[in-house]
Amino acid sequence: MVAGISLGLAAVTRSGTLVAAVVVIGGVLLESWQRRLSWKEILTPVFMLSGLVILLMSPWLIRNQIVLGRPVLGSSLIGYNLYRHNYMIGTTDYFRHVGGAEALAATQALLTRRTDLIGVENEAQMDLIYREEAIELIRAHPTQYVLLSVYRFLPLWFNWGFPEAYGKNPSRTDHAIMVLQGILLILALFGLYRAIWQTWPLWASILGICFVYMAVDSRLLYLTPVMPLVISLSAGGCMFLLGKLFPGSFSEGKLPSPETLES
Repeated sequence: MVAGISLGLAAVTRSGTLVAAVVVIGGVLLESWQRRLSWKEILTPVFMLSGLVILLMSPWLIRNQIVLGRPVLGSSLIGYNLYRHNYMIGTTDYFRHVGGAEALAATQALLTRRTDLIGVENEAQMDLIYREEAIELIRAHPTQYVLLSVYRFLPLWFNWGFPEAYGKNPSRTDHAIMVLQGILLILALFGLYRAIWQTWPLWASILGICFVYMAVDSRLLYLTPVMPLVISLSAGGCMFLLGKLFPGSFSEGKLPSPETLES
């Protein structure tokens, strides 16, 4: 129940975290089936999780149906972002984040070209138009789209190229954050090595969020909802490495004695 409420609130706060909810619900279903539980034991937690997520999202869906004419599940900016950050595939310069000025020019050019628009479309209708244009581009250049999506791992985890997109140079703080993110990521991998199957809700949610944002648009800010999960895995990685340095202490959750530290 706590997990369902938390996932529902997360999805309402930032629509991308709906992916984490889907991943966790699917993982619970798969794990219960592998344990050969009864159908009641398998379906009860799944229905509880999914029911609470839908219940908490229902006011948002109803609002969108009333205001926009259709129950937009997530954000009505997905189509815009999909077009904005992929409009340049098919050119030679596409491994980059698209800044505000460039995005404005690109969308204005699109609106000028789309003579079928009458100027009174709401955001849900514009979302469909942007998606249509973006999908057409992606279908025309699938290889470049895949390569660009892989490249987005760098801005997603390290904000790589984000300041430059707005005419700025990375500051010392930007570089410090990159180093910190690298350390956390490496430690998280050690944490996975230590307990990969026991921590599947954490890393599966992180991967789900990563894949979704890498497919549309990436910047470090978007990782905020899952950074607590990354830090938890990193803490496990620290315990694993310290357990190697001080056998018999950290592996049992105990701090080493002063004599052990001195030696």
